[in-house]
Amino acid sequence: MKPEDRILSNLDNLVAQYETQLEFLHNRSMTKFDTTVLPQVIQDLIKLAVAKSPSFSNISATAVANFVLSHTFGQLRPTINDQIYSDDVIGINTYSIILSRSGSGKDSTYQAITKATNKATEFIQQQQALEAEEVARTIYIKDMKKGNPDFDESLVSKEDFASYVKKQEMPITSPQSSRGGISTSLNRMSKSKYGVKSLLASELALAIQSNSAIVEILELFSILYDMGQSVAPEFKTEEAKEESVNGMFPNLLGISSPAPFYTEGNVRKLLVPLLVTSLARRITVVFSNAIEEFENEQIPESPIEKRQLQAEQRAILKEYTESLNDHLLTVVKSLNTDSTIMFDEKASVIYDDYKSYTQEKAKAILLRDGDSVEGIEMAGRAFKMGRIAATWTIASNLTRINADILKAAIYFCDYTAQHLIRFANTLKLKDYELFINDWQQGFFDNVLPIDKAITRGYINVKQITSQSLINFLKPVNSKLEGVATVSYNEKSNAFIFVPTVRNFESNYNYCACQGHIKNSIIANIANDKPMIALSQLLTIQSSFNPFATDTAKFIALSVIDSFLSMQMISKYLGNTYHFIATTTDSDNNHTFNIILPINTIINKAEYKYVAMSIANQLMLRISPEHCEHDCISYGYTGAILVTNPSATNLFDISGILNNLASGVDVPLFITKSTVKPTAAAVAKYLQDDILVHKQTIIDMLDTSMNPLLLFASIIYDMHSHYVEKQKCIDVIDSINSSLSRSVPEAIKQEYLVLPFANL
Repeated sequence: MKPEDRILSNLDNLVAQYETQLEFLHNRSMTKFDTTVLPQVIQDLIKLAVAKSPSFSNISATAVANFVLSHTFGQLRPTINDQIYSDDVIGINTYSIILSRSGSGKDSTYQAITKATNKATEFIQQQQALEAEEVARTIYIKDMKKGNPDFDESLVSKEDFASYVKKQEMPITSPQSSRGGISTSLNRMSKSKYGVKSLLASELALAIQSNSAIVEILELFSILYDMGQSVAPEFKTEEAKEESVNGMFPNLLGISSPAPFYTEGNVRKLLVPLLVTSLARRITVVFSNAIEEFENEQIPESPIEKRQLQAEQRAILKEYTESLNDHLLTVVKSLNTDSTIMFDEKASVIYDDYKSYTQEKAKAILLRDGDSVEGIEMAGRAFKMGRIAATWTIASNLTRINADILKAAIYFCDYTAQHLIRFANTLKLKDYELFINDWQQGFFDNVLPIDKAITRGYINVKQITSQSLINFLKPVNSKLEGVATVSYNEKSNAFIFVPTVRNFESNYNYCACQGHIKNSIIANIANDKPMIALSQLLTIQSSFNPFATDTAKFIALSVIDSFLSMQMISKYLGNTYHFIATTTDSDNNHTFNIILPINTIINKAEYKYVAMSIANQLMLRISPEHCEHDCISYGYTGAILVTNPSATNLFDISGILNNLASGVDVPLFITKSTVKPTAAAVAKYLQDDILVHKQTIIDMLDTSMNPLLLFASIIYDMHSHYVEKQKCIDVIDSINSSLSRSVPEAIKQEYLVLPFANL
């Protein structure tokens, strides 16, 4: 065993033991955020947020509350002064990035929660003003005594030193600020007992896009986040040492709609390096899914009910704003006298275990996956969690972090880690992958108007041409193969998603009648029967159609004259389920009926396209009008049946449905023209239609479930265009030699040469 494998094995074993023993990791809801485990004051802030912005998720409201509280309390410079947490005195700063769809209430939630801290903020400002006046008075007296040693301090009035009172720094910084401006402001604030810098970046992605200085601000904050009075000089660059501000612990809240992050260019280019390095450890990312974003929505059934809901929301806003205002005022007054936060005995044990668990797990992830965002984030998760626990402790008017608050903070951090990973993965996605991702996440329904697709950043205005839209949808449908197909509808000017209904059921229903004239359904054959019952339709006097209702699970084709025998078609179909039988003349193997069970349930509107496409793949000449969904096929008593009893696969029509969704016309069956083209025309066809696409053909054959049939259809196309037999063989050999698994010579002759010898 390699050394790294042995280390990984030991780490995995240790992590598994921790996960078994740490009871607070068990029985938690990790699919829906459980607010009941949070401290009561945080639950109240969530209720306030929901009353103001019902479209905002609970997890997002919690993240906003964390920032507002850490900003409010941070101005009083509380510190976590506990050896179990850090050897150095650390602040309670909080970093959050919240991504939420437009109109969900990001800004209004922030404003609503901030209003609940008005009294506390006013108290802090009063304390700052008193401190500033005291400093100004001291400086004034000192200046006066320079010229007059007998100056009487008792006679000094407020008006005397008014000009000495310095204007206080604004604690909330605009995203338009510069790095140097913030550094200067922080240094000024560091000389005061009160005040901490906070950055609120509304529509963060747009701020990054329009003002690249915001990235420098993020870099500065990431440097200052865990410095303050901390030492650890080995981790500090010279630049970082210069910018380290004693006692400063900045806060960050970036709120944004996700769409601007989707656009290629500056946002991802600038943010991704930061995210995968320093910020992943520090920032709590909330990127709610559709279920979370709509969890608080109440859709009224009438205008009366709507007015009633609004009245209830207004009552909650009034009640909780007032009660929280009073509570948080009490909290900051207490904090002003005792600003030291520590862990109680039970919480310190939990913190120790959780820190060990996350750091060992981070080692395993980083060793296995390299510098993954998940591993980087987990390495610093316990440290980040401790600050949130301290903030919630202060908000609960306590000075000791207890076990319940710590467990709640652990839950919050573990839950939001899922959001960070999803966001990091989203930043790596291409535009068409974001398009798919958001549909799968439920952020839009199966119909997306083109203007909304542009607004969300999936496509741009230049792509609104037929060919560009087809090119956009090709990888979309390839990625969604077997899940859904997407098309662009010109009439509705929208993208249409059609989820694929896979055919996993073994029983079949179809419309079948006894004889060729009667209309009475054959009950014992046509209803809920196994696939093998389909073969009976071809060998008794019957008429049938694949549709018993509005959907079908097989294709039925009637072939008048095929250059390939039905036995050869059966060989090409290989391990695919199929039933082929003669018609009126049981000795004629070139006129037959074929039934193909397919891997996707289709409707009547799709049937013709699928039937014609399959006919082309099988090199069968069938008129388009005989591929309609309502065409009747006929079985004949005494018909000879060819099938494959050991078949394992249903005929795969995923590629056909992708072509249908992308608007690709189904090609009509090519027949050999009675007029031979010129040698130049044949050479041009061979070069432009075959040789130029050689690598594509090779890739298609390597990935095909039925490569011999696909190869044969390409060869048939060459013969139909009068390519000489020897040149066809040369092309076969050239392609065959490049395949990952070449076709043996005997198989080549049987499947790719002899069937076309007489064309």
